[in-house]
Amino acid sequence: MYAIGIILLFFVGYLTVFNISTLTTRLERIGLAFPVGVGVITLIMAIMDLCRIPLTGNALITADLIVAAALVAGLALRKNKVMEALKRPIDINSFNFVWLLLLVFAAWVEYANFQKCVFFPTYDRDSLAAFDTLGFVAAKEHTYGGMSIFTGDYMPGIHAPGSPIAYFPLVQLAYAYVYALGAETSKAIPALIYLSFRVLRSACTHHKSHRCHGGNPLRGSHTRNDIVLVAFGN
Repeated sequence: MYAIGIILLFFVGYLTVFNISTLTTRLERIGLAFPVGVGVITLIMAIMDLCRIPLTGNALITADLIVAAALVAGLALRKNKVMEALKRPIDINSFNFVWLLLLVFAAWVEYANFQKCVFFPTYDRDSLAAFDTLGFVAAKEHTYGGMSIFTGDYMPGIHAPGSPIAYFPLVQLAYAYVYALGAETSKAIPALIYLSFRVLRSACTHHKSHRCHGGNPLRGSHTRNDIVLVAFGN
C-alpha cells in the first residue's frame, strides 16, 4: 500500500500540472508531479480532518483515486489540447554525448543522496519536536486536529507561544500520509521532493538552452554552469 500511495501522489501531481497547462513539457510535468501531488493531497487530508473523516490508509488511497478521477475528467473536457500535447514529439537532437554523461553522473549523485537520506534516521530538532513526531501521531490516531498530544492535560505547554501547534500542518500531514500507509520513516517525502526539484531544474535548463542556444545545451558558458549545477547541486 505504501508503494501504491507514492505512485498515486506522482499521478495526482502529474494530472494537476497537466490540468493547469497543457503547454508544459513532459520533463517539467515529471519534475513538478511529486511536490504538487503532495500539496494537493495534504490539502485534501486537511479537509477530511475538518470533516471528521479518519485519516486511515484506505481512506487516503480512496481520496487519491477520487482526486485522480476528477483530474482525468478535467483533462477529458480539453481532449483536443491534451492529445496535441501528448503527440508533441520528443526533441532528441538537442542531446549529445557530453550532456548524457553529465546526466548519468547527476543521476548517480542523486541516487547516493537518496540512499543516504532514507538510511539515516531523523535527528533534526524541529522534526523530532514537531513535524515528524506530529505526523507519526496523526497517522496512528487517524486525525490531526483531534490528536491527544494537542490536549493541555497531556502537554501543558502545547498552546504556549512557539509551540509546534502553531506550525502550518501540511508538512506534518505529508509525513502522516506515508506513516498511515505503513512507512517506517518519513524520509521518502523530502528525498523525493529534492529529487523532483533536480528533475525540474534539468527541465528548465534544457528548455532555456534549447530556446537560447539553438538546441545545443552545451553552447554558452551560462548554460554549461547550469548543467554542472545539476550534477553537483547548488
